[in-house]
Amino acid sequence: MWLGWLGDVSVWLRGGQRFEQVIGPAKARADGLHSSEVDAYLPQRPEAAQGRGVVLPGGATVAVVTDGVGDLWTAHQRANAYFHERWGAPVPVPLFLNDVCFDVRGEQDDRTAVVIWSPAGAAR
Repeated sequence: MWLGWLGDVSVWLRGGQRFEQVIGPAKARADGLHSSEVDAYLPQRPEAAQGRGVVLPGGATVAVVTDGVGDLWTAHQRANAYFHERWGAPVPVPLFLNDVCFDVRGEQDDRTAVVIWSPAGAAR
């Protein structure tokens, strides 16, 4: 799969126990908190766009998320585990939208997610 990104978008692969970040900015700071600073965005910094290929195993679940979701998965392992279990297979649209519309005190960022469930045995 070829992926391109810019800004605070990250790509996650559903692993054995959690979603693991495979592409996107590392926002962790030395003090254990995360930075909300975005240094690249459109239309001002198109040259900052990055891209690369990722080999996916058959049956992979890939989530492309904005930092409103990705930061939660990084900072709160229980939330990551919830989404790992919940999004192991395609979810009906109303339930998916409900999952993404969570509320977290102090986290007012947008929450956007595009999830791709590939069929088992589809690795090439």
